Amino acid sequence: MQGGIARLAADRPHAQWVALVVGAVLFGALHFQGGATLVVLATIAGLGSGLAYRAGGLQAATLTHFGLNLIQFGLFTYPFIARA
Repeated sequence: MQGGIARLAADRPHAQWVALVVGAVLFGALHFQGGATLVVLATIAGLGSGLAYRAGGLQAATLTHFGLNLIQFGLFTYPFIARA
């Protein structure tokens, strides 16, 4: 997502940073079904994944996403299921 936005805005100043922020906001918006808190957390995660992509490519971004999903499952989803 970030790469496509950066290409569209290539002639604009700070295109890479704009792409990072817009991509993260869109990523957060895709999680709207989880409520406002999840949108905010997913936006922050999108920033982290975007920065990981810049630092280490697709593999780094994928591992970051996987790690965050694993943490989310371990801290929130599993305890909720276990209590049910």
